[in-house]
Amino acid sequence: MTLLIFTLLLCAQQTDSNEKATPTESPEHAFARQQYEGQTVRYNDNRNEFRRLMGELTQLQGCSTQDCLAARLADIHLVELIQSYLPGISQLLELLKNRLDHTDECVDTYRNTIDKKASDLTIRQADLVQSCKSVGLYPPQK
Repeated sequence: MTLLIFTLLLCAQQTDSNEKATPTESPEHAFARQQYEGQTVRYNDNRNEFRRLMGELTQLQGCSTQDCLAARLADIHLVELIQSYLPGISQLLELLKNRLDHTDECVDTYRNTIDKKASDLTIRQADLVQSCKSVGLYPPQK
């Protein structure tokens, strides 16, 4: 009986210590994650709308009235517009994913180098600063 209580207490202590060990998300990382998730939703919505409109356009043979043809032409214009936006959104999505992956590293780089003169930076630090600037994370966004 004593062994059972000890085991339960030990499991409870391990659970508490595991919960405390979970790091909290930095504001910069949360901002990057929100941007990435929002853009992912936008990309998926546009792609789904494109597929829906393409499915409707395959039914063009059933149109015989001017109103129907005008609606189909508007759909064709919308399909072309979405099709032109999808590659740009896809590239932006890749950039945001890259930002999300490197946000914490760039925050650390920023904190370690912000008070140094450019001439005092090591080559590695200067390269890290340049890398973070290339993805728009130096200074970090909140």
